[in-house]
Amino acid sequence: MTEELQAAEKFWIIQAQVAQASKSDVGSRKDEEEGVLRCVGRVPHHHPLFLPRNSKLATLIIQQVHEQMLHGGVSTTMCPMREKYWIPKLRLLTKKVIRNCIAQILFCQFSELNCQTLLLLQEWILLGLSTTRLRISTTSKAYIALFTCTSTHAVHLKLCRYLSAQEFQRALQEFVARRGCPQNIVSDNGKTFVATGKRYQS
Repeated sequence: MTEELQAAEKFWIIQAQVAQASKSDVGSRKDEEEGVLRCVGRVPHHHPLFLPRNSKLATLIIQQVHEQMLHGGVSTTMCPMREKYWIPKLRLLTKKVIRNCIAQILFCQFSELNCQTLLLLQEWILLGLSTTRLRISTTSKAYIALFTCTSTHAVHLKLCRYLSAQEFQRALQEFVARRGCPQNIVSDNGKTFVATGKRYQS
């Protein structure tokens, strides 16, 4: 820290101390050389600078230390603070500053978004259904049940002899036994799909 920054820091500390007197149980004495109040506690040769809890300077210093500690937790932010400053009820004030930290809020929201994204990236969680006709010869035909994963675009095909609801339900049961049960299934309003949906919803 340069001499100009040290002089500016001492000036604002003195202004904060003059604006609000010390009401802490810890004794304080004035440093004759620097003209600032220092707390006198049980630890010898350790006299941190006193800062009133309600001062704007205390909040700004906690915000700066919180950013320097890479937005760490309450204890991580308090340790460097106690090496130099004594702020009454420091833990409560640190919790308030961290709770209002914009970067912390965005990080929590981004973490929740990542959890939802990872859930969507799992295979066969969201499923799309469709069917298509397959002509084998001039006298016979078959159908293909098309199961599509909407997250990974994986495709599962099942050959069906008929387009009836019972035939499709057997194909769906085989799919669940092999791939697992999906959370959501999306399809059009085909009679086969509507009948199957009513059966499993009832």
